[in-house]
Amino acid sequence: MICNPFSVFATKIATGIGLFFMADKPIYEYRMCEIRDRGGDLSKRWYVEFWVWDVATEKLIRKLDYLSAKFKTAPERYAEAQRIKTEIDKALKDGAYIDSSGKTQRQKHDPRPKSILKAFQWFTKEHSGEVGDRAVDGYNSFLNVFEEYLADRKLTDLPLTRFDQDQVFAFLSYLTNERPVKKGKTVIRVGVSNRTRNNYKIWLDTVFNYLVKRKVLDENPAKEVSKLRVSNSSHIPYSDVQAKRVKDHLREKDPQMLLFCAFIYYTLARPKEIQLLKVRDIRGNKLLISAQVEVKGEKKQLSKNHKNQFVIIPDGLRQLIREFGVLDHNNDFFIFGNKGEPGPEPYSKHYSTKRYKPHLDFLGITGGQTLYSWKHTGAIKLYQATKDMKKVQRQCRHWSITETDNYLRDLGMFEDDEVEFNFPAF
Repeated sequence: MICNPFSVFATKIATGIGLFFMADKPIYEYRMCEIRDRGGDLSKRWYVEFWVWDVATEKLIRKLDYLSAKFKTAPERYAEAQRIKTEIDKALKDGAYIDSSGKTQRQKHDPRPKSILKAFQWFTKEHSGEVGDRAVDGYNSFLNVFEEYLADRKLTDLPLTRFDQDQVFAFLSYLTNERPVKKGKTVIRVGVSNRTRNNYKIWLDTVFNYLVKRKVLDENPAKEVSKLRVSNSSHIPYSDVQAKRVKDHLREKDPQMLLFCAFIYYTLARPKEIQLLKVRDIRGNKLLISAQVEVKGEKKQLSKNHKNQFVIIPDGLRQLIREFGVLDHNNDFFIFGNKGEPGPEPYSKHYSTKRYKPHLDFLGITGGQTLYSWKHTGAIKLYQATKDMKKVQRQCRHWSITETDNYLRDLGMFEDDEVEFNFPAF
């Protein structure tokens, strides 16, 4: 079939997503748009998804066109999404395609974004296929805040090259001094925490470094901007007395939660990682923390660093695994099944944290200790027993010894007995 020229193809949407049209060629294979409303969640970025033919690779390529953060209500977003869908669907039907080689395009087209906002939107689209869903949600959340900031400061069209170090400092200053922090719809304070501000700094680095790598930008303007010091004030470790009280209580009232806490304590893994472990992940004296795990046909990111890694199963944990008969169950079962024993389905997200808190409330332990605190408690005990930071690093799966050093210092380690007991008298 030969298609007629598409007179209105050169629109903002079509050119923004890299579609090109050839009037005297057969229509290429495609899949029409679908509106992805993220389950109606307005806190996430909605987008239109479609598949378009790439003449360079001769296959269909998935494309996403995200809705602008300026659309705040569901009706506004559906209306905008439908407008985008209508336009792109018509382009696809009339022969739109992409050419990733850049060799056969009829019109000269520079895909590199020019403004700071377009650059960050481009990064999010380009990078979304290379990372997990959790990372994409994080990128979109950061981008929503960044878009609002740029719009408020009338910087939406600021050229990318003019967003320099001073602009980076201005954005981070806005976060720590002006950004409203809400709980639901109620503003509980103004200014984000140092930890959140540092997360935005890391995000800026990620975007700018990607733009440098793709030769869109010469250098990262956030490179020399330091992170703020963060004290480890959340998830306070348990004292020996508190730990014993909790263990005695759980052994009587909630044995499965006792085993859950023991896994965190001994493996130094996060509750989310423990919750989705399977029986088959126990490999002798080692435990596999997988990069992803499948739950009801859906792949979920598990490990924080996107890698399959092993940690040691210490003797104490191995004894509990035997005591609870974990290895007697099907290898494909989740160790912490939703029926109180290994089973085919795990508990829902955050269930373990919600289930654990009432035990602490009952015991009157309300000084900042949480389920996650067992990880910190285990790290402290391992270091105190071995004085070997490398062992802690391997069990924590930290990237570097420096990360472990900072982690232990935040937990109050490295008291020097020689200084404490042998300091010359005043």
